[in-house]
Amino acid sequence: MGIEEKSDQYKEIKEARTWETLYAVLDKFETIRGAEYFYLPRELKSLMDSIRNGVLANLERLPKTGGVRDKARELVNQERLKKGLKPI
Repeated sequence: MGIEEKSDQYKEIKEARTWETLYAVLDKFETIRGAEYFYLPRELKSLMDSIRNGVLANLERLPKTGGVRDKARELVNQERLKKGLKPI
């Protein structure tokens, strides 16, 4: 995958407004590089589901690459606020 293609996909991550959209964008990647590890889309989605369900509270496990961590934080906080919970 070329740099321009990844750049477009990273833009799609930042533009995602729902979990379904975010997960569909992640599926377009073979891997996403974190600081120390390459993540498969299914691994990222599993981590995100664990965070959404309260099993994991640490967003630091998600890579910053392409805005993945920030987008997950945004979507988790939207869900938490709807439930009357404090953002993380």
